[in-house]
Amino acid sequence: MFLYCLFPCFLWYTIVFGCSSNFKKKPILVVLDPQGKLVNTNALHMLWIWGSLAFPFTSTREAELWTREISRIELLANSIDATIPRMQEENYICLYGGENIDWIREFRATARKIAEAASIPLQILYVGRSNSNEEQVRKIINTRFCGEAQPLVARVPSCVVLRQRLESMWHSKTQLGCTVENDPILREINTLLSFDKNHEGWAVFCRGTAMATAKGETILQCLKDFHSWKTHMGDKDFVTALNHHLNQLQKPTSMGETEHN
Repeated sequence: MFLYCLFPCFLWYTIVFGCSSNFKKKPILVVLDPQGKLVNTNALHMLWIWGSLAFPFTSTREAELWTREISRIELLANSIDATIPRMQEENYICLYGGENIDWIREFRATARKIAEAASIPLQILYVGRSNSNEEQVRKIINTRFCGEAQPLVARVPSCVVLRQRLESMWHSKTQLGCTVENDPILREINTLLSFDKNHEGWAVFCRGTAMATAKGETILQCLKDFHSWKTHMGDKDFVTALNHHLNQLQKPTSMGETEHN
């Protein structure tokens, strides 16, 4: 057991329990107020998501932070690299993962081609897969595709950090009583966590609060169909129009299957 004074100027104390079989070796942060009253049985997920903004780590503060409008890329990538949310000021952002080199090669080439056709600035960043070993991730990062002069933009720990952040958001939302049925952000988190289990590939496009995400073959097919849905960009931005077409592709058919699997 370790005792830390996290915010000494406020006289709040945090007790960190770790390396216990009862918690499956996962650390937790138990927050007490100056009178020793229990405030939060585990505030670790709040620190992962909001850092010092989470103070004083109460459930009221947690609910308040979720009511603030925040860009999806800031939620997803702020702990991976602080420069990523700032990129969004001038760019659309695409994060993608997986280990299938052939899919990565085709996806990157197609995404860049469509970005040029749509006249949008696009930053594409590889975040890997959480259970990939370091050698696999470095191999993909250092691979050059389609004559690109620079390796893929990512850091080796990014995939692990992203999953930890997603798990923290999932824990926070469910702790507040949210479900995938009534909370769109939780649905997005749940979807991204499921993608990480598959090595084939996935991608998410973000701009502001808009987000479009799908498994590898579906998102690739959607990009290839750009000329059939680009007319929707007249009254929508790229991500919203992309998401609209993704929903069309994934509509159940009369046989109970999606139009594109």
